[in-house]
Amino acid sequence: MPLYVRFTLLLALFAIQADAQRLAPKSQFALPTIAQSEAAQAGNRIQTHRASQVTRGRTDILFQRVKVNVNPAQANMSGSVLTKLRALAPQDTLYFDLSSNMTVDSIKYRGQRKVADRSVANLVIIPLGVTIATNAVDSIEVFYKGSPANNNGFGSYIRRLHNGVPILWTLSEPYGARDWWPCKQDLKDKIDRLEFWVRTPQGQVAASNGLLYESNSAVGFTTFKFRHNYPITAYLVCFAVTNFQKQSYKVKLASDSLKIENFLYPESYAQGSVDALQVNRIIQVFDSIFGPYPFAAEKYGHTQFSWGGGMEHQTNSFMSNFSYELIAHELAHQWFGNKITCGRWSEIWLNEGFATYSESIAYEVSGNRLGLENWKEENLNAARASTNGSVFCNDTTSVGRIFDGRLTYAKGA
Repeated sequence: MPLYVRFTLLLALFAIQADAQRLAPKSQFALPTIAQSEAAQAGNRIQTHRASQVTRGRTDILFQRVKVNVNPAQANMSGSVLTKLRALAPQDTLYFDLSSNMTVDSIKYRGQRKVADRSVANLVIIPLGVTIATNAVDSIEVFYKGSPANNNGFGSYIRRLHNGVPILWTLSEPYGARDWWPCKQDLKDKIDRLEFWVRTPQGQVAASNGLLYESNSAVGFTTFKFRHNYPITAYLVCFAVTNFQKQSYKVKLASDSLKIENFLYPESYAQGSVDALQVNRIIQVFDSIFGPYPFAAEKYGHTQFSWGGGMEHQTNSFMSNFSYELIAHELAHQWFGNKITCGRWSEIWLNEGFATYSESIAYEVSGNRLGLENWKEENLNAARASTNGSVFCNDTTSVGRIFDGRLTYAKGA
């Protein structure tokens, strides 16, 4: 085409981009804000001693029943974890990750009491006295208590106030699950099935993964029992407790209707219950593009918490707000990060890159062209802010590097 035509079109393009910058409102949690909030404790070095990968790989976790006794107004908690496992090689010792400041009360194995070896930091080593044969299935229950530390990752066991009311929540990514329950922090061994029981003072409401199948009250306490029948990795196991007000409804997907369940603060329920509805159209689109919603037999939903971002707990994303991008980002993780999980934290960009990219899909299908252009500009500028650095994370002891906004999120997208 003639040069002047090209020049005119170029000027028009610049004008459109300028209008997009001027008119498109900056999302409150647009990148790099999402990345920054998810790396709120960037630079916190995590020094951890683990059993060798050979030892950790000798068992396959088939089922876990986690029981916790908590009061959001108190720091101390207690609980037990029943684990059913399969030995992948002859096994005479079992290992669980648990922070050293937590106390193991007792261990039940085959009707006998076992003694935990806590000589290695942040590990529970259990000599069995017998050998589990290859492919044999066995079970063990660990009882524990303490006041969980909050120095692993983003603060894994947090108590705050909302409107003067105590709230407790967990956020275990990347290494914080061991802070509050005996687990196997291994991305390559998902728990095949999970039950999570929360016993808390009456008047409190608990939220967790999967579906609530029973709740009962006695002597001033209520026990909420959740069941999740899909494979789940330890860092995605969660719970929160406060005076939640629940919102429940169904949204139509391609193959069936999906239960949506939101746990909201009473003081912000009126607005939150409206803003959270933005997920309806986005989940329909992702369901059609990425494949069926991975946990369709159970639910999807959100739990409000007083933190600076969101966390994609399986079937139940914890949310500080209901901005459009944050909803899309955490929802996309149900496919990228939860259904499909990176095998090591050095490849975390697979989780966060796809979730960030999915924000653009949500903008595109919504018809918000200005929002989409603004998203592109922010992410391209972030990715190109420096000429070096790989999406591959070469330092998985640094939360700041794992959740680097430029590399893990923007460049990954």
